[in-house]
Amino acid sequence: MARIGSALGVFVFLASCSAQDVFVGAPWPDDHSAVVVIADGAGTPVTAPLFMAPGEALTRSVASSPYRILVRTFDAAAVAPNGMPLSACRIAVGGDGHRLPRPSTAWTSTLVQPDDEGPIPLLREDPFADLDLRFVGCGPPERSCSDFSVDVLEIPMGFEPLTVAATDESHALVGGDVHQGPERRTMLARIEDDAVTVLPPDDRLVDFVAAIEWDGRGTFYGRNGDDDLFVLAHDGTSLPVPRPLKIEGVAAGRDGTVVAFDETKTFELLARGTIVVDRTDFPPLVRGVDIVTADRLLVRTAVAVHVYDAGVWQKELETVLVEKVNEVFGDEEMMGAVTNVEDVHLRDPVRRQWSTIERPFDAGNRLREVVTLRGGRFVAVGSQGLIVVWTGTQWCDLSTPERHRFRDVDAAASGRVAWAVANANGEVGPAIVRINAPDPVVP
Repeated sequence: MARIGSALGVFVFLASCSAQDVFVGAPWPDDHSAVVVIADGAGTPVTAPLFMAPGEALTRSVASSPYRILVRTFDAAAVAPNGMPLSACRIAVGGDGHRLPRPSTAWTSTLVQPDDEGPIPLLREDPFADLDLRFVGCGPPERSCSDFSVDVLEIPMGFEPLTVAATDESHALVGGDVHQGPERRTMLARIEDDAVTVLPPDDRLVDFVAAIEWDGRGTFYGRNGDDDLFVLAHDGTSLPVPRPLKIEGVAAGRDGTVVAFDETKTFELLARGTIVVDRTDFPPLVRGVDIVTADRLLVRTAVAVHVYDAGVWQKELETVLVEKVNEVFGDEEMMGAVTNVEDVHLRDPVRRQWSTIERPFDAGNRLREVVTLRGGRFVAVGSQGLIVVWTGTQWCDLSTPERHRFRDVDAAASGRVAWAVANANGEVGPAIVRINAPDPVVP
C-alpha cells in the first residue's frame, strides 16, 4: 500500500512477494504528487508507472528478483498540456504521448533484495536521470450533452448514401447508390459547407459504393458492390488500379497507411494502390481493421480483437467470451470495440486490459459503426435512428426522430465534426446528419 502526506512525513508501502512489507521513507513535500516506477537492478523500468496523488492509497506487487524504486515528484501546480490535473491522466514510460512536465524532485532506492526487511532509503538524484515519462491519455472534463448537436442535411433526390469519409471539418465524400434505370450505378456526392452535391458519373466506376476511406494524404480508397477495390483522387475522380483486386474490406489511417483484406490475406496499398504488398504479420481471417497510424491499429477477427502497438501484435479481447463485435475503433489515446447488443469495450492502454462501460440504452440496440472524436470521446450509430456520443463520462442521445438505418459514420481529424449516413428504409428516407462536438481536451 502507498500513502502520501501523513502528519509525520510521506511514506510509500509496497506489498512485496516476500513475507515482509517494504517500507520506503519519502522525504519530499507533503503536497507533492509522485510517480513511482519499479526498475530492475540496472535501473530499467519493469512496471508501468504508478501515479500517487497526495493522500492516495494503493497496492502494488513487487517482483521477487532484486529491484530499485524510482520516484519522480510534481508539485500541485503541475498539469497536463490540456490543463487537466495529473491525477486524471494515465502515464507510461516512453511512447508517442506528450512528456510530463519536469519533475520537482527525483529519488532512487538502493538495490532491494526480495528478503530485505526494514526501511529502504531513498537517495535524491541531483541531477536526475530522464525516465521519459509520457501521457497516455487524460480523463476528459465533464461535458454537458447540450454541448453536442446534430443537423440534418438536404440530400439530392434519388441519392442513397451508404458510406462516408471525412476529409476535414467542412468536407466529406459520400458513396452510395442510385436506382434510375435497370443498372445499379456507382454514385458519389461531396459534402461542402453543409451542401450535398452529386458528382458527375464516372464510367470507370461500376456498382454501388460499399465502403470508402480517406488516407489523410489526398486519396480515397473504396470497395464496390462487386468487392472490387477502387481508388479516387481528392476531387472524386477515379484513379487507375494496376490489377483487379477482390477485397472484403479496406481501412486507411490519416498518416497514409492503407490496408485491404479478403478471407485469406491482408495487403498494404502503397503509391495510391499501384503497389500491393502482402502483410503476412496480420492475424488470419480479418473481419475489420481500424488504423490510427502504421504503428497503432486494431484488427477484428472472428474470435478476437488484436492490437498492433509499437511494432508488437497482441491478441487481447476474446470475442468468444462476449457478443459479436461489430466494429473496432481507436485514436492516439483510446481503443475500443462495440457489439451487436449495445456493449462497448474500452482498452486500458497501460495494463492492456479491456473493460465494459455502461450501455447507452440497455435495450440491446445494435451499434453498427463507431468513430472517435478524440479526448476520450466517440460517436456510435445504428438502426432506428440511433446516434449516441460517449463524452468520456456519460452518454448523450442525439438520435433522430425518424427511424433512419444509419450505415456509416466518420469524423474530421479535429474531433469537432462527424457525419452519419443512412439509406432509405421502408417509409423512412435516406439521411446525412452532421454531428457537432465541442473541442476535444487531449494531453
